[in-house]
Amino acid sequence: MPEVFYLMSGNINPSLDTDKIHLDMLKETNKERPLVYLLATASNSTYWHNEYIKNIDEIFSKYQCNFKIIDNINQLENDNFENVDIIYFLGGNPYKHTNSINLKDKFKNVPIKAGTSAGAIYLGYQTFFLEKDDYLISIPNMLDFVDLHVLPHSEIHKEEIVFNYLINEINVPVLRLYGQSCLKIKKMELGEEIVSTIMGETLGSLEKVEMVTNRKFYQSQEDKVFDLDIKLIK
Repeated sequence: MPEVFYLMSGNINPSLDTDKIHLDMLKETNKERPLVYLLATASNSTYWHNEYIKNIDEIFSKYQCNFKIIDNINQLENDNFENVDIIYFLGGNPYKHTNSINLKDKFKNVPIKAGTSAGAIYLGYQTFFLEKDDYLISIPNMLDFVDLHVLPHSEIHKEEIVFNYLINEINVPVLRLYGQSCLKIKKMELGEEIVSTIMGETLGSLEKVEMVTNRKFYQSQEDKVFDLDIKLIK
């Protein structure tokens, strides 16, 4: 099975229409009932976590798949991930996701890796930068599977200081995700990559992808395939 990544923003909310994105990743497994591990291990508070778990269950119960919600990383310590088709890192605080960094090699062996919000950040560039007033905070130990520094929820959080620092000071590829948008990266057998966008279908939602790599700017507000001159999967 090809290695595939889905980087998303704001996809776990039953009131939003992101079925097209989730169904695409399930289809990539070529299985009737693929097994999905959903890592809800980065929640910001107990109440938020409990509501999030309800949302996850409501969304994935609609699909033809088997799924397991992981809300304590200790549940995975003795798991070999042998039959897992999709591992899906969910939202919250990206720092909390780093508690699972010791499982990186196991995660790498899962063919389809998805992340939304903090989960997309965790799949990306090795250090996550965020702005606080007029300075930057760095959070190390991201998985560094994809050579993109992900900035989700860009319709709300502009992160201009971070964005300018990444592209002008240290020349790190940047991905901005707006609304319920998704960047899909598929690595084929011969090593070539197909990089495309998939947009959710929520009425009235601004859905857009912006990406800067090697100081080249790409954007889309619709489903399309990008023609890149670099590889994104490490």
